[in-house]
Amino acid sequence: MAIAEDRRRVTTRLTIIRVGIAVAFGALACSFWFLQVVQHAQFKEMAENNHQRTLTLRAPRGIIYDRAGKVLVENRNSFNISIVREHTKDLDRTIRLLAGATGLEERVVRQTVDRHRSEPSYRPIVVIQDATLAQVASVSARKLDFELPDVIVQEVPTRRYPEQLAAHVFGYVSEASDRDVSVDESLKSGDIVGQSGVEKIYNQLLMGTDGAKRVVVNSVGREIRMLDEEPPRGGKRLQLTLDLDLQKALEDGFRTSGYNGASVIMDPRSGEVLAFASMPGFDPNAFAAGIDRATWASLNTDEFRPLQDRAVQGRYPAGSTFKMAVAAAALEEGIITPDFKVYCPGHAVFYGRSFACSLPGGRGHGMVDLRHAIEDSCNVYFYTIGNMLGIDKIHKWATLLGLGEKTGIDLPNETQGVVPSPEWKRQNTKNHEKWYAGETISVSIGQGAVWLTPVSEAVYISALANGGTRVTPHLLKAIDEGTGWKPMPPPEPKSVVTLKQDTIEAIR
Repeated sequence: MAIAEDRRRVTTRLTIIRVGIAVAFGALACSFWFLQVVQHAQFKEMAENNHQRTLTLRAPRGIIYDRAGKVLVENRNSFNISIVREHTKDLDRTIRLLAGATGLEERVVRQTVDRHRSEPSYRPIVVIQDATLAQVASVSARKLDFELPDVIVQEVPTRRYPEQLAAHVFGYVSEASDRDVSVDESLKSGDIVGQSGVEKIYNQLLMGTDGAKRVVVNSVGREIRMLDEEPPRGGKRLQLTLDLDLQKALEDGFRTSGYNGASVIMDPRSGEVLAFASMPGFDPNAFAAGIDRATWASLNTDEFRPLQDRAVQGRYPAGSTFKMAVAAAALEEGIITPDFKVYCPGHAVFYGRSFACSLPGGRGHGMVDLRHAIEDSCNVYFYTIGNMLGIDKIHKWATLLGLGEKTGIDLPNETQGVVPSPEWKRQNTKNHEKWYAGETISVSIGQGAVWLTPVSEAVYISALANGGTRVTPHLLKAIDEGTGWKPMPPPEPKSVVTLKQDTIEAIR
């Protein structure tokens, strides 16, 4: 009995083993079939990718010229050093070796890699932009020694600003940030985009289209042969309205005088900006290949704020430039004629307060008409006609001439100026204060709450010069899409105010 029972147990065990082996081999057969037949294409592609590499060929940005065809912004060749994680077996080792080879802190390299970890592994992570020749040589030597097979050196076009002027017009470029990529779906990480100035406003025209090169590499990442290549298409060439010689003269004038400030020189007939300066400026070349932290910090902590475009973003008291707007308002409203005279003893009293004239020592201009009041900048004359006009009419005509309004210039982040009114004061004071008549006296000579941008004053002066048209200042003159220069029509005027011929002649 015992022997028979043992035999049954052995037979049962053998049967279980046989079934288990059969099931295991069946599972293996199914797995092999699934891998070799169902997923054949996927694994074939993965195998090919083990010895193929696709490299991005960055498109050069479009060259920028002045109105006479002189080069303002161009490109130069530089080298980027990148890590291709798809071909990395030990990323920590690569980071450590690359830092040692290039003289960078390992922490800096690691931070750069960490910022891009969420991106596809096939996309190279640029660790060093505009690498030095020593860094390029060091990395290339280690690739030959098989230490850094997953590191590539690429020659790329980099922005160059040969004339260190008009920085706020040109702006600067840098690598697209995560925010840039999230806002613009056409961008990808690593793209070089305009961050300010013309580089930003016309970025889509200047960018071009990147190309690609597919190469075969060996086991250590060395290129063996090229399979195919799609060349990059450069950005469009732009011609600006700027006159390079005039721009140089303007900035030299600032430097010679020792002053900071802003200036806009504009054709009053068309709105073409011939020269545009905001001083102090900065060197856009510092941004072209990735600005270092120390330089960036110094630009942001400088008390003179060189990154601010004073001509477009700065608001300043208008002063006596505002007097022509008051004169135009008084003439158009029929309050005065060009022959209207005011006696100036050196001061005038309004609402119980004495307001001084512009001459030093309390001296007066005597009896003056409109022409001599403008010529001598007589405050008393404009106090008088401003008081006769009232703030509402001053605000009306100053606004019609473009003051306190955005100009629409093709530069980013334009600030709107202020020409005050009773409504403006109610909206912008804590207790919704009313307007006092005495405040009108200060506004009449461009003081008080009058705060204007230099570019809006250029539009205002142009409107007086051309007879009442608020031209739109602009910098783009022509575009070359590969078939020659195509002139760009000037933007439409913001508005046209009909001024009487007597008004125009009197103020001119």
